[in-house]
Amino acid sequence: MKTLKVKNLLFSLLAIMVFTVFMTSCEQENIVEEDVVEPWKEQSSTNLTLTEIIDINTISDRSHCPAYDNAFEQFNAISDNCDYLPNYCQYLETFWTIDAFTALVDCYPENYCDLCSTLVSISYNMLNSLENIGIHNDYISSILSKIECLEAACSEC
Repeated sequence: MKTLKVKNLLFSLLAIMVFTVFMTSCEQENIVEEDVVEPWKEQSSTNLTLTEIIDINTISDRSHCPAYDNAFEQFNAISDNCDYLPNYCQYLETFWTIDAFTALVDCYPENYCDLCSTLVSISYNMLNSLENIGIHNDYISSILSKIECLEAACSEC
């Protein structure tokens, strides 16, 4: 009986070691490769130009647009320090950027209606960048609904 218990214990340990080696080798394939990192880097550089496009300082009275202030605050928090995976950080930056676009068009149509086509185009480029890095379809749907909101705001201009 003791021999059987020892054999079972050794077999269990062998199975655990094989499973561990298998999982470790599979996880090595999931390491972010250079071609996956590049679209995220391009997106980060795009975000720098977005702040140049949206020069909120040219608007004298910003007090009546808390939606923009919230979106801008969320975007800055994610851009400054994102503790998530880079792909999810890029999703969050895209989400809050498009939310800020929509708020700007809603609150300041006199300043941003002329830029609507540019803002929508940038939003779709950001969406394409997310699709290129393989973001989950639920996140893609969320971004698409944000773009639809932006397009709806632009259609009222």
